[in-house]
Amino acid sequence: MAAASNPTYFDDDQLYNLNTDPGEDNNLYGQEPATAYTLKKRLAQYIGGIPGRPFRQFSDSSTEFSPAPASAPTQPANVQLQFQGVNAVKLQWSDAANNELGYIVESSTNGAPFQVIAETPMGTNSATVPLPSGVEDVVLRVSAYNAVGDTAGTNQPDLLTPENWRYRTFGLVDPSLTNPISQWTNDADGDLLATIWEYALATNPLDSNSTDRITGEVTPDGTNNWFQIVVPRDRRRAVTINGRVSTNLIQWATGAPHTAVFEDATNRLILRSTTPVNTAPKQFMDATVAFP
Repeated sequence: MAAASNPTYFDDDQLYNLNTDPGEDNNLYGQEPATAYTLKKRLAQYIGGIPGRPFRQFSDSSTEFSPAPASAPTQPANVQLQFQGVNAVKLQWSDAANNELGYIVESSTNGAPFQVIAETPMGTNSATVPLPSGVEDVVLRVSAYNAVGDTAGTNQPDLLTPENWRYRTFGLVDPSLTNPISQWTNDADGDLLATIWEYALATNPLDSNSTDRITGEVTPDGTNNWFQIVVPRDRRRAVTINGRVSTNLIQWATGAPHTAVFEDATNRLILRSTTPVNTAPKQFMDATVAFP
């Protein structure tokens, strides 16, 4: 009778908002992963010490909630990412645990604390999750959890690595990443910056109005004046930037001992010629960028 009046009666996992749904007609499980994760842990902690009373069935064959685990679960292994378009990914991992309540997928955007975005039952090894549109700096992690604690996988998919960034940037216009528009040496928007520089500077290679430029300056330090360039960049981008200097725009000397890093900040790099302007007043500087 209850099953006839309640369409979610036989749902394996159930979560309801009793304030807006007192009749329990709309099962929110799967739509509120952080809440499901929290409540499952609380339930496990509450009944974990009751002998012979596992959840859902009254026998010791149920291991989801009983007996209470002695330790946190083994971490998921070999977490892999597969794009499902530019705004979703499928995560797959090896289910190495035998005492988990389930798995959670968490997301950190722009360095913020991780937030739960998906929760899956015990024994699962994959989840498909949406990505925030227009946000480049996203790190994902998968954790096994039970009443004792959470154990995160050691490899955390990072959407700001070069190839992940390139797919999310050009995936709509070149899903295979084989056409000239998506290549690192190409200037897709005609702003005189190759895509690899747009990546390093955190600008949009498909928008000519999204630009940033290297600037030069002469600065006093001690008894000498020094020529240096200021490179705006995002340290999270996996590139190596070196300064180079010339006196004739034909022959260039790159890196140490000709140039040195004067400042290495999160959002900029200052590269300085090691020859004082007092000694060589005619100097030119720029920078090179490459993947490590």
